[in-house]
Amino acid sequence: MMSLITDNERGPDYVQIEKPNILTEGSLWLRSDKDKVMMSDGTDFWAEPELGVAGYIASGVTSNWTTTIEKTLFTTETTATLTSGTTQAKSAYGCNSLIAGYSMTGWVGGVGATTRVEKLLFSNDSTASIVSSVRASGEASGYNSTVCGYSAGNYYIDRITFATEVTAALGNLSATRGAPTSVANSDKAIIMGGYYGNLIDQNTAEKMTFPSEAVSNVTSTMASGVRGGGPCYSTTRGYSLGGAVGAGYTNVIDRVEFSTELFTRLSSTTSTSTYLEDTSFSSKLSGYGAGGTSGTTAINRIKFADEVVAILAAGLPTARTQGSAFENLN
Repeated sequence: MMSLITDNERGPDYVQIEKPNILTEGSLWLRSDKDKVMMSDGTDFWAEPELGVAGYIASGVTSNWTTTIEKTLFTTETTATLTSGTTQAKSAYGCNSLIAGYSMTGWVGGVGATTRVEKLLFSNDSTASIVSSVRASGEASGYNSTVCGYSAGNYYIDRITFATEVTAALGNLSATRGAPTSVANSDKAIIMGGYYGNLIDQNTAEKMTFPSEAVSNVTSTMASGVRGGGPCYSTTRGYSLGGAVGAGYTNVIDRVEFSTELFTRLSSTTSTSTYLEDTSFSSKLSGYGAGGTSGTTAINRIKFADEVVAILAAGLPTARTQGSAFENLN
């Protein structure tokens, strides 16, 4: 249920509740809207916006490869390190169901690409490895539909079915894409950018349509080639934050409309030029790019409503990049 507050208590993201005419009970007005119950007794009330619970970054690279997990609460926008950790210290690629986040394939420092899949339960933040594995891919990107999670990179697309936690190798991408940026809503995923060969950055994109899992090329292109952008998304738009171009990093932000599949480069930028790769997550109102290869602890937030970018007052406990990011939106 959404929280109700008075006019004096509301913040800039709060939305006004209008008195409905569907059902009355005494002096209370009641309405059901998308599984939320909203009430008013004639006074103007405001609904606290639904954010989801938290975003997570599992493993990745700090001063060295790490197994630690950091959790950012959406209500306070503060981050803390969990007592639980991953079983492998690796760069990895995340996806999530309603009850758990998954760290898919990735790169284990000093060893090479890994096939291991690990899980974090949102109910108690406990972690475990699952029995099924995916194909090894050192530079992929994670995304999910409502029922499955995916890792896509190089040529590979692998799937984990959330209900059974069984993995499967799907068809390949149409082109080699190292370090792409993948964003998704309930209808489709857009897999954009990346590189091939000797850091030849791509500005093209592919899409996977749900539930058929058919993969095809997107007609429109990004303003220029970018690899390793941090993915975040609302229900209508996906974003790529920062990344790398050639031998250096960039602070650009690219947006794709899920309905039209058209790309736009925003005037807003991240605070620093940084290679976020998969180290980004989303609440229901904002996207967050956390840390990055530039060695920063800063968390950049982009609000989906106005696309304004700001640095959070509280950053990561430790500078981190190339972690496996996912979100609990319940």
